[in-house]
Amino acid sequence: MLTAGPSGSAQQLRRLALVASALLVAVYLLAVRTAARQALGDAAYLGRLAESKAFQVFDKRFLEAVDIRVLLRGAVALLALAALRRQWRTGFLITGSFLAAILSAQALKAVLTRPILAADMESLMKGKEGLNTFPSGHSTFVTALVLGAVFLVPIAVRPWIAVSGIGAMVLVAGGVVTAGWHRPSDAFAGIALATIWISVTAAVIVQRSTAIVPVPPGMRLVPFASTARH
Repeated sequence: MLTAGPSGSAQQLRRLALVASALLVAVYLLAVRTAARQALGDAAYLGRLAESKAFQVFDKRFLEAVDIRVLLRGAVALLALAALRRQWRTGFLITGSFLAAILSAQALKAVLTRPILAADMESLMKGKEGLNTFPSGHSTFVTALVLGAVFLVPIAVRPWIAVSGIGAMVLVAGGVVTAGWHRPSDAFAGIALATIWISVTAAVIVQRSTAIVPVPPGMRLVPFASTARH
């Protein structure tokens, strides 16, 4: 067994936030602001047409079910997890970060423009070539919810929540592309954006903690599974 002190865990989380920030910027500059990779993203978007119509309809209905009520339920769920463990301050901070991630995704769509660089795809895209869809709000939502939950639950069950959460993230990230709502880069950016918000908040919380927690060596590679709060 190894031990995860507050400083070490906080440093891990800050590094994760920096990596996610670099990826978010890189994805935007490469996938949105260059002609070649814009064309690749558009090709992936058009590739969804090879899927069955029934599958596309299912994806669309699934995604449309994620409305403001679901977002609020996600926030309540995070607060409930914190309440069960009597960690109200931590719960409010993580829930606030969860909501901030979602709001920032919507704000970035208005700020990060998408110039039409792959003009040959315009007719195939039916006017959606220059539509601002970066980043995906759905991917941001599910990632922030999963990471927030992983941080709030006891350390012994974090790997199980993480594995289930990864499945949900893959389902939603793939769904927004299949349904024709986003390009792959949008989904990836949403995951990175949520990771930034939750990682920074978790780092602040852990840095102020005095807990020393036994952590199996294999879990040391997973920042949210091996943070000092237990």
